[in-house]
Amino acid sequence: MYFHDLAPDVAIKAFRRFAVLGGPGMGKTTLFRFIAYTVARLGLGLAQTEEFSLTGNSYPLPLYLPLTELKDQSGDLLGCLKDYLGRRFPGCQALAPLLDALLKDGRCLLLLDSLDEVKTSQLGRVKDSIKGFLNNADWQENLVLLSCREASWQRNEAGLVFPAVLQIAELDEAAIGGYLHRWYPPAESAAALNLKEKIVHTPRLKALATNPFLLSLIAWLAQRDRLPERRVELYLKCTGALLREEHKEAHERQTSAFGSDHAELKERILTDVAFAMMEQNLQEISRNRLREIIRTSLGIDDITDERPGKLIDEIHKGSAILRETNAERIYEFQHNTFREYFAARKLAAALARLLGAWQQAGSKIPLAEFIEKQSGDLNPLNWIGDPLWTETNRLAVGLLDQPTPVLEMLFTADPTLAARCYLDANPDEVDHEVIRELWTERIDREERVKLVRSIRENLSEEREVLDFIAGIFLTGETDSEVLYYCDALLQAIDTEEAAQLSHNMFEHWPKERQFRTHQQVFEKDPFWQFAEIETGTFQMGSNDYDSEKPIHPVKLS
Repeated sequence: MYFHDLAPDVAIKAFRRFAVLGGPGMGKTTLFRFIAYTVARLGLGLAQTEEFSLTGNSYPLPLYLPLTELKDQSGDLLGCLKDYLGRRFPGCQALAPLLDALLKDGRCLLLLDSLDEVKTSQLGRVKDSIKGFLNNADWQENLVLLSCREASWQRNEAGLVFPAVLQIAELDEAAIGGYLHRWYPPAESAAALNLKEKIVHTPRLKALATNPFLLSLIAWLAQRDRLPERRVELYLKCTGALLREEHKEAHERQTSAFGSDHAELKERILTDVAFAMMEQNLQEISRNRLREIIRTSLGIDDITDERPGKLIDEIHKGSAILRETNAERIYEFQHNTFREYFAARKLAAALARLLGAWQQAGSKIPLAEFIEKQSGDLNPLNWIGDPLWTETNRLAVGLLDQPTPVLEMLFTADPTLAARCYLDANPDEVDHEVIRELWTERIDREERVKLVRSIRENLSEEREVLDFIAGIFLTGETDSEVLYYCDALLQAIDTEEAAQLSHNMFEHWPKERQFRTHQQVFEKDPFWQFAEIETGTFQMGSNDYDSEKPIHPVKLS
């Protein structure tokens, strides 16, 4: 894993303390665990210094702490760390009394993971705990790394001072090729090359493959099935295959105590578990709490019923979607994206049920108003404005068979979220004319321009900005000023994907306005001929007419 061409050990030696930013699935937690594992192995003499080189004669003690663990602490990061190590790794309890001395000697590498997972109501206290640790005069020689999603950092980093803020770069074509080369065995190098070519020449698939987590799913599925281009379909295929243990040889698959339809049952259980964890902002969950959720999901009143425990064990041992983290039976989803996806399934089911009832009632009142009145205990509108639920909302829309009414509702409530949800919706099920009308007619031109110009403030992650602009282009937007500011954003991002988006910005325009249509007419005109235009920059547009604003430079090369 590299930070803009810096290997982790090089970054640690260069900066000693820094924040690591990355989007969902970019490998922040995986990177931190890799660093902790590798440094621990080096300290025990089980690895070579060529693998991971740090300055000094001895290696620091790596201490990994998910920042959500601080939610129940009163500002004491060290106390929380000792408590966490004692609960998660019972064999490390003897280490707790030594931590003070180790920290004072500057012999620790502290890995503070997932600031973005901390609830807004707890964020101030957690940040104060981190600042207290960073500013402690006795602990200045310790190495400190902190991870966070990009958008959350832009909103919440105030007061946390690090010598550097580094970003995990998306995988480019070369990195995708290298990843696949290592994924496939040497005998299947041709298959790795073929998959890379398919990814590179399929825009939607390539957009997914820049994310390491999604690329691993793509590679796994490519070895056994047709590749989907929509990420919600990718998750659907992947989780289904994992629950049916299709990634194992037949003789390695465990026999389920829940019959042939056990995968569907486990899918339903994981949906309820993920939603409960999302509601409470939990990354980890105890076995007892898991059993409670499963009992409720199955309608079991008897607390001695063994089925919940058996389901937990089968899911954990069979699919690895849910994994056990320590001897005290604390569980977590294999990746946070799985948690968001399964929570989205429950949200989508609630939306589909309410949408059906609304249509059956004649659709006489706005859908949002109907949902507020009829939703009961689960109101999907509660999480529209919550940034922690953005991915879940997008995936929920992607799961809907009838996404158009929900997109209409979202365009009214939050156009920036709606544009991104539109990108995830099933294109075969969306009424695109309705969406175009929503964007271009119900949201006036000035408001659309304002939305685009402010998008960098509202969506700090490049991935989100690209998705938002792609959603706008998908509507068939034709206003020159809106397109001008969209293109300016793409030029500022300055990546290959941004350039490709810019190049294809008109592909969803009506056929009669497409360049290719005009070209075909011109080619049949005997009075039309090519004329050479010198390269350079010239001004285009006029500020005298609304339809031609603004005057802007155009470069021909």
